[in-house]
Amino acid sequence: MPHLIIEHSVALPSEIRITDLLSELHECLGSLKRIKHARVKSRVIPCEHCLVGKRVNQAQFIHVTVLLLEGRSAEDRHRLGEKLFRILRKRLEPYFQDLLSGAVTLEVREMKKEAYFSTALN
Repeated sequence: MPHLIIEHSVALPSEIRITDLLSELHECLGSLKRIKHARVKSRVIPCEHCLVGKRVNQAQFIHVTVLLLEGRSAEDRHRLGEKLFRILRKRLEPYFQDLLSGAVTLEVREMKKEAYFSTALN
């Protein structure tokens, strides 16, 4: 049910191992109460063409979106966002000097139960 999506510019420093970041965020999300680890779906979407401010060719960004079915309180979603963002900042802090032209962001969103469809494939 939960989805974790990392979108990022392909112009990121090569030392940022995006798949390691994905794994760490995935494990964190899967370890939380009320979330079944086996149902967490995580992925990376590299963005070849992107703009950040007035930067065209060297725009750099990482944006993480977490999608959860509705039902959690705003406080619970905020705590989840803070926990994941701490991991994101810790992993990327050594590269902040290289990312001054870009942005690192995270958003936790709710999905409406009546608009979400799923089936388990065994």
